[in-house]
Amino acid sequence: MADPVITGDQPTTEPLHIPMKVFTGSAPFHSHPSLAVTVAMMQGVRPLRPPHPALTDELWKLMQSCWHQDRHLRPGASEVLGILRGS
Repeated sequence: MADPVITGDQPTTEPLHIPMKVFTGSAPFHSHPSLAVTVAMMQGVRPLRPPHPALTDELWKLMQSCWHQDRHLRPGASEVLGILRGS
């Protein structure tokens, strides 16, 4: 399987969704209606850190930065990929 193509430096929240699914088995806020999630996110609500031994402090910090309240302070896809690759 080929690596996914990630381009651009637009701020993104998507990198958080995949790890949350891996560590919890579900998407963030999966049991809430979309509108309720949107309102909660606008109010600064974020999911709690799941208790998983493979979820390092560094990865959790990256995941949190992807949901920064100020979208201009979120890392772009290229930055996230660089961090995950260790460069």
